[in-house]
Amino acid sequence: MRKGTPDRDIAVYLARDLTGESTQSLGTCFGGISGAGITMRYKHISREAAQSRRLEAGLEKLRNLIVNI
Repeated sequence: MRKGTPDRDIAVYLARDLTGESTQSLGTCFGGISGAGITMRYKHISREAAQSRRLEAGLEKLRNLIVNI
């Protein structure tokens, strides 16, 4: 992934993208992050991926690995 992008933020992004769970529910799963915190992390990774083909490709690869398990 992109240097400086926290793995936890990527996990939050993929969890929200793939599960359809509420941000509050995801926040609980990630150690008590607020729903707004989940949204902020999701939007941050979305913006980063829009600017980085490498990050976008990495996210797609992870998404495919998770979905095809």
